[in-house]
Amino acid sequence: MSIELCIQQLNKEIKTRDELVVAVQSLMLNEIGYCTAVGCNEENPCRDCKDRRHILELIENNAD
Repeated sequence: MSIELCIQQLNKEIKTRDELVVAVQSLMLNEIGYCTAVGCNEENPCRDCKDRRHILELIENNAD
């Protein structure tokens, strides 16, 4: 594998890791009752909050 391909792969992995870190931080903030995303509120949640709510709804619906 060439050095350029190794660097490209590492950059992809770093980007994925950074996205996961942000997602986990968002979930942790939501667990304590608030989100720090600009403009996020109950009536107009940010994308992460919407995704979290959707996942929780799926879990609840499958539990029935």
